[in-house]
Amino acid sequence: MWVTTLLDVCRLMGNYPISYINIAYKAAVAGWIQHARKNYKPDSSVMSKFEVDFWRWWNHVQPSWRIVDAKLTPRTVEGGWAAIDKYGVNGLYSVMGALYLWHSFGEKDSLDSWTCAVDDVHWVLSQLLKCA
Repeated sequence: MWVTTLLDVCRLMGNYPISYINIAYKAAVAGWIQHARKNYKPDSSVMSKFEVDFWRWWNHVQPSWRIVDAKLTPRTVEGGWAAIDKYGVNGLYSVMGALYLWHSFGEKDSLDSWTCAVDDVHWVLSQLLKCA
C-alpha cells in the first residue's frame, strides 16, 4: 500500500502547476518535515507523540464533512475535496513526509495505526485522482 500511495501522490502532483505555493499550510508536523533531511533523526520525545499529532493534523486538513482518527476513516464522499487538494512542498508532499518519518522513527507499537493512516491517505488520493 505504501508504494501505491507514493505513486498516486506523484501522479496527482503531476496535474498541478509547479509555481503553486500553499501559504496557508500550518500543521503539527511542519517542524518535523522541515528538518527531514539526510541523516536526520528526530528526537525520541517528539516521536513518542507523533501518532497522536499526525491524526490530529490529518483530521484538521480534511474537508469539514469528513472526520477521521486512528479508529475511524470513513469511506463516504459527502462533498468536495478542495480543503485537502493542496500541492507543492507544503501540501500532500508533507503528508508523505510525515508518514515516512512516522514509519522510520516512530514508536513500534504505533505501526498498526501507521498502516491505517497510509490506507486512508491512499483512499483520499484515489478520490482526488478521480476529480483531477
